[in-house]
Amino acid sequence: MFNHEKRIKFVHKNATAAIIATLLALGGVSVAFESSAAPRQISNTTTTTKTYAVGSSESSAIYAWIRDKSPEYGPIGTALEISVTSTEVSSGMMVPFAPGGGPPTPLPSSGNPGQTITIISTLPNGGFESWTYAWTGRNSSSGSWDLIAYEYKKGNLNIQ
Repeated sequence: MFNHEKRIKFVHKNATAAIIATLLALGGVSVAFESSAAPRQISNTTTTTKTYAVGSSESSAIYAWIRDKSPEYGPIGTALEISVTSTEVSSGMMVPFAPGGGPPTPLPSSGNPGQTITIISTLPNGGFESWTYAWTGRNSSSGSWDLIAYEYKKGNLNIQ
């Protein structure tokens, strides 16, 4: 039994030494390379879309938000549905929306630099209106939602 225990210790020591030698041989170059390289910036992009029924409290809040942020481009027609897409690019770790979540309503009064919100109002005649806003500012506490794109497409379906 004494010989058996010695043999196990000997095999264990040799296996451990072999693993360490292999890791050093393979990882040594990588470690030296990584330590001399400049730190990497990690970027995350999160896009969420949620659709709301017209006449809901959410759709009313969305239209009020549009009128507040860009009164000269208020909604023209009565929509069938409204979808809101929020896109945020950030560095480092990010907490995603909860399952089933989406852009909050009412829409936020502030955002993060680079964040966009696109609202699409689908019209009964096949047309649509869309607004895209971007948060312009140095951080989430100083800035504003600015309209960066507006599009109106007149539908061509004959509604009777």
